Amino acid sequence: MADNNEEAKVTNPVLFKFGSRSEYNELRQKSEILDNALYFLLDTNELYRGNIPIGQVHYYEGEYEQGDDTSSAIIRIMTGETPIPGDVLTLYKDATHAEMENYLYVADGTWRSFNGGAGAIGTATNADDVSVEL
Repeated sequence: MADNNEEAKVTNPVLFKFGSRSEYNELRQKSEILDNALYFLLDTNELYRGNIPIGQVHYYEGEYEQGDDTSSAIIRIMTGETPIPGDVLTLYKDATHAEMENYLYVADGTWRSFNGGAGAIGTATNADDVSVEL
């Protein structure tokens, strides 16, 4: 934990990986599972930390609409949904899906931004935390 509002230094970043149950199983067979990675299995909604099952999560996608800021986009996309820690939301900036932002729902009730798109690896940051009451 950082003291006096100093930014915490990440010495062993957490990697985020997305894929299917069968892709995860292939990695396990090859002994290529990383201990510092979170694996989101999109077809089964499972979350693993390395080889350790953590629980069920959900993956959401949506697009910014005219006049949206991050909070209003998340509220619009999540209407009727109850996120749980570990859920991931990808916000696309336009219809081409060329640019995206990714958010991880964490235990303190914020959507925390991280780099990397679906199928990519990212590192969580505190730079764009979004507190949204749903």
